[in-house]
Amino acid sequence: MGEVPPEAAAKDVGAAVDAAASAFPAWRDTPLAERSRVVARWAAAVSAAAPDLAADVVRETGKTAADAAGDVTRGLEVLEYAAAAPALLTGNTLPGGRRAGAVDMSQRPLPLGSVLGITPFNFPVMIPLWVAPLALVAGNTVLLKPPPATPSAAVRLAALATEAGVPPGALGVVQGGAETAAALIAAPPVRAVSFVGSTPAGRAVYAAAAAAGVRAQANLGAKNHAVVAPDADVDAAAAALTGAAFGASGQRVRALVVGAAAEGATIALDGTVVDAAAEGVHPGGYWLRPSVVTGVQLGMTIYEQEVFGPVLCVVTVPTMDAAADLVRASPYGNGTAVFTTSAAVARRYTAACEVGQVGVNVPIPVPAPALGFTGGGGSALGDLPFYGPTGFQFYTRLQTVVERWPERGGAAAGGGKVTTSMTPASWITAGSGG
Repeated sequence: MGEVPPEAAAKDVGAAVDAAASAFPAWRDTPLAERSRVVARWAAAVSAAAPDLAADVVRETGKTAADAAGDVTRGLEVLEYAAAAPALLTGNTLPGGRRAGAVDMSQRPLPLGSVLGITPFNFPVMIPLWVAPLALVAGNTVLLKPPPATPSAAVRLAALATEAGVPPGALGVVQGGAETAAALIAAPPVRAVSFVGSTPAGRAVYAAAAAAGVRAQANLGAKNHAVVAPDADVDAAAAALTGAAFGASGQRVRALVVGAAAEGATIALDGTVVDAAAEGVHPGGYWLRPSVVTGVQLGMTIYEQEVFGPVLCVVTVPTMDAAADLVRASPYGNGTAVFTTSAAVARRYTAACEVGQVGVNVPIPVPAPALGFTGGGGSALGDLPFYGPTGFQFYTRLQTVVERWPERGGAAAGGGKVTTSMTPASWITAGSGG
C-alpha cells in the first residue's frame, strides 16, 4: 500500500468511529449462528490468502517466509476458534422449579458496542486476529489501529472480512500513531480497548481507557526466562533456545541494546557488525547476527530492559530454587520455560516461579486458542486476558433476566394469591391464603 501518514486526520477518525457505531445495531441483532457463519467464511478466506498475508509480513517486518507463515497460522487458529461461538456464548440458567409462579433466572452475554484493537509491528496478522474475530462474533463492531511500520496486513484482513459478509463499518482500519490511538480511545462509542505493545505505550493506553471509563486489556513488554536444569538434555535445550532467542529474524525484538560489556558482562558472540557487501546481503538493510552475552547480572541494563534484537543473555545461578527466585523477582511475567528430564524438577519450578505461562521443554509456551493467553505480572494489565473463554468475557457484558409467569387470573397453584417482594439478595415469591 502507499505511504501511511504518521497520524490519521480528525475527520478520518470521526468517520471510522461513526461507521462502527452506525453498523452496531444491525450487527448486534444478527443471530449468533449467522455471525459465526460469517466468521467461518472469513477464516476460509484468510486460509486461502495466507501466502499473500505472509508476503505482507515479510515485506514490512523482514521476517523469514517461515516465520511470517507462522504468524498467519497462529492468527488463523484464533479465527477458527471464534467461529465456534454458538457453543461458547450460551449463558447460564437457574430454573425456579415446575410450580406455577416459580422464578426462573438466566444470564446472557451481550455485546458492548464498538471496540478498539491497537496492535504491534512484530505480529501484524496474529494480533489483529486475537482481537477482531472474538469481538465481531460476539456482536460488537471493531476498529483496528495497526502501527505505521506494518499497515498492510490489517487492511487485507478487513477486506477479506468484508468479502466473507462482515457488513460495512463493522470492521474498520484506522492508520496512525499514538495521537490517533488516543483519539480513538476517547471516542464515546468505543467501549473496550485491546492493546499489545511496549510497556510505556501500554500503560498510557490503559490509563487513557480508565479515564474514558472503558474496559481495557493490555499485553506489555516481556523478557522471558528459560531455565536449563543440571539434568537437562543440553543439545535439545540449546536447539530450542536458539530458535526462541534468534527466530523471527529478530522481529520479536528489533533494536540491539549495547553497552553490556561496559557493565561487566561478556560478549561471547557479537552479531552487531555485519559487512553487507562481504556477506552478499542488501546494502540498504539493517542487519544483525545473533549475539550471546554471558556473565549477566541483575541490575544490568541488558537484563532489566527488553532487548529489541536477536540477543541471548546468560545468567548463572547456583540452584533451581535460586533460578525460581530470580524469575519471581523479574518485573515481567509473560512466560518462562524450564528444560529438564525430571518431572519433579519441572513440577517444583512451575509451582515456584509465579509466571503466567510456563513451558516444560517448550521454549515459548503460547496457549492454544481454546485456553486463552495468560501472561501476567508486569507484562499485562487488566484481569481478562486475550482470546479463549476470557476473550469472550472481555468483549461481552452479562444481562440477568429474572422471570415469573403466574397462572391466568393471578392465582398460583392451590388457589392462593401471589405476591412478590424484592430483597437485596433475591426475588422471593410468596403465596398467601384468602
